[in-house]
Amino acid sequence: MGKTKVLLPLAALLLAACNILPGLQPKPFTGALDLPSPLRTVAPGGQVQVPVRAVFNDSRVASVTLTVRLADPCAKGTSNCPGWDASRYPGVTHPMESYTLTPASPSATLIFQVDSAAPPQGPFKYELVLSGQDTSGKVREEVVPFYLKILRSGETSAMEYWNFWRDYMGYAPVREDPEWSFRAWLHGRYLVMNKDRRPFAHDEDLSYPFSSPEGREAGRRGNVNGGYEVVPPPPRRGRLPGSWRASSSTSGSPFPSIGLT
Repeated sequence: MGKTKVLLPLAALLLAACNILPGLQPKPFTGALDLPSPLRTVAPGGQVQVPVRAVFNDSRVASVTLTVRLADPCAKGTSNCPGWDASRYPGVTHPMESYTLTPASPSATLIFQVDSAAPPQGPFKYELVLSGQDTSGKVREEVVPFYLKILRSGETSAMEYWNFWRDYMGYAPVREDPEWSFRAWLHGRYLVMNKDRRPFAHDEDLSYPFSSPEGREAGRRGNVNGGYEVVPPPPRRGRLPGSWRASSSTSGSPFPSIGLT
């Protein structure tokens, strides 16, 4: 039994060395964002520059192609979205051309332009796609997620409010999970676009327009509801900074939910 435990790992190493177990081999190329976070915030009328870098792990790969596509279920065709412009997110122009990256020139900077009249919402999710062939000629794809949130200039984000209250109560700050925030935006859109049906806020009916499994999962885990209430501070007591504003900002906006880690 002891010999078997020793021989099995050795056999796996030999098979990998002979390329019999390709899953153990490094990917021929990968992609990375030269940013501290995949989530960026921008004001209406502004632009965001996103530096993308290809990492070539196999010297035999001559080049890869970088393109941008929307991760929105409406754009992917997995959601029924009548009247929705699935070619772009509301108020944002994203790069439509392709970029060729090589080992000698492995980077490109993508520019996302936001309309001056764009409403504050999001985050929107993009897929930065690197595609190329491996040494066997098989086409491979590597996807790097990127998230863009529109916030009015000078506006305090919901995350800042959360961390204000956590600090006030002696808790450590939390970070936003952009993937869950994107799913929460999908769920918020579903609620707004189906408001005449008065859907249940903590779920999604997948037969309704703008529904998606991702949005449904966010609804089931989230705390969004259909209205809000501003609670004034008690009389003759000191008012805490931002008390009612935190309530109205996180509960009163169309797409209020944020993911936390």
